[in-house]
Amino acid sequence: MVTYRYGTTTCGGIPNFNFFEYYDMLGMHHELTHSVDRKFLSPNKNSLSEPDPEWEKLNAPEFQYYGKDNFLQLPNVWHPLPGIMLAYGASLLGEDKAVFGALIMGWPATYNLLVQACQTDPFVAAKIRLTVSRWKQFWPFPSAENTEWKIRMAQSERDCR
Repeated sequence: MVTYRYGTTTCGGIPNFNFFEYYDMLGMHHELTHSVDRKFLSPNKNSLSEPDPEWEKLNAPEFQYYGKDNFLQLPNVWHPLPGIMLAYGASLLGEDKAVFGALIMGWPATYNLLVQACQTDPFVAAKIRLTVSRWKQFWPFPSAENTEWKIRMAQSERDCR
């Protein structure tokens, strides 16, 4: 039997921030971002580690991804490094992109934290703009203007110019 421990971690001032609930809800958008990523890279390649020069140039100077084992060296806090929103995003290029996709479509509280970061961190703002641009290419359906997807894309563009 799997048990989940609920702690009193805070995230951006949100008391009792629960990582299980956070990732449970956003897991779908995280994985969807990997699928969108595969559309822009070769479909036969691994989107987690396949080079993406357009994204990589949006990282802070000298930044290198930590790898699947070494990212745990980072503190488990919100926005631990310039351009990185969660420590997990610092593990691999593909995970960085997937974290942004999940946060863009996330709960209002976490989305608001993302917006706060994009307004003070130009690397975060640039990554949000590229993510939105790619998602709009992925889902260009003109008749879907009132969907949550399209609404959040427009909101992200406005919030993170």
